[in-house]
Amino acid sequence: MESLLTQLHHLIDQHTADNDTLMGGKLGLIMYYHSLWQGYRDNTYLDKTYALLDEVLDHLHKGTLELEGPSLATGICGLTSVINLLYKDGLLEIDIDEELAGYDDYLYHQVLQLMKEDKLDYLHGAFGIIKYFTDRLPQPKMAIYLREIIHVLYENCVVTKHGIWFRNIFLFGTGQINFSLSQGQAGFLSVLTALHEAEVDALKTGYLLQQGIRFVRHQLREVDLIGQDWSFFPLTANEAEDEKNYNNRLGWCYGDLNQVSLFYKASFVLQDENLKQMADLVGGSSLMRKTGEATQIDNIYFSNGTAGLAQYYYSLYRHSNEESYLEGWHYWINETIKRLEVVLNEESFKGRESRMLEGLPGVALVLLGHLINEELPWTDLLLL
Repeated sequence: MESLLTQLHHLIDQHTADNDTLMGGKLGLIMYYHSLWQGYRDNTYLDKTYALLDEVLDHLHKGTLELEGPSLATGICGLTSVINLLYKDGLLEIDIDEELAGYDDYLYHQVLQLMKEDKLDYLHGAFGIIKYFTDRLPQPKMAIYLREIIHVLYENCVVTKHGIWFRNIFLFGTGQINFSLSQGQAGFLSVLTALHEAEVDALKTGYLLQQGIRFVRHQLREVDLIGQDWSFFPLTANEAEDEKNYNNRLGWCYGDLNQVSLFYKASFVLQDENLKQMADLVGGSSLMRKTGEATQIDNIYFSNGTAGLAQYYYSLYRHSNEESYLEGWHYWINETIKRLEVVLNEESFKGRESRMLEGLPGVALVLLGHLINEELPWTDLLLL
């Protein structure tokens, strides 16, 4: 594995990112090199982290910053999140409240507009910003922002007899309920779990979290292993809940493990043993799913490939202490290594050298975590 990692690091080193974004550009590479420094404790990687940050800040001061809008994935929230990550690790000697005040105010007004437009998407909409504000607590201004945000979420959620859910029209338009981590209820409720734990407005966040999880739990179905219907939960449903879409996906982006992770986190915050038992059931049974038909996995990358699935199982182990998840972690790491050798030989990775979710940096960081037997903090930005 070490020789493969060396090869990956070299390929990423030789590539110049063509934008400044978190999920496909220089901010993502800052997170990558910072993680390498945390894993290897080699100051060469810290120097690269600072050099890339200087490039991004130089673009900022010249007015040539290649970011788009407020979002986590491609916008200003990616910049503020990376600065906060480095600051919390003691790598930036700044007054973060003063330095980021203008950006925080911009993000606050943008998040209110995004919520008004039902653009709640974690990567590209409101909830990525909400996560960033939550990470900045207990800063007093963040608490003020979050109280108003919680109030808007409380007023705007869709209330049904089975619980509540949140609209997200980004990519999909109206009329669809998305249950994924990347774009739907699992991601929104994961952020609300952290927000509820922070006790900013515990009555409202408790209601939203409990009723949101009740709605997700209502979607649970019996699986049909003979008929190869493996998924316990739908990917999407229409608003009437009479048409549901399943496709056996296991991955970071969407699939049953999104619900499993949510249930583990919420079981701890809400002190609900039933949620942990449901997570144990669904998560434990997922370990049997290893074929392409049972997982829908056809690549090595983080978003919906073997690397993301491997990291997910280690994250589930960390949340649950269930050692069976370590078997899944090792299995999908080995699958990633086998498939990576083919990808490198065929050079089919070209164009993916700086893409975190769908390229080499995400794969390299997952393999590094396995090598050092540790989950590095970068995964928190991806809700693991």
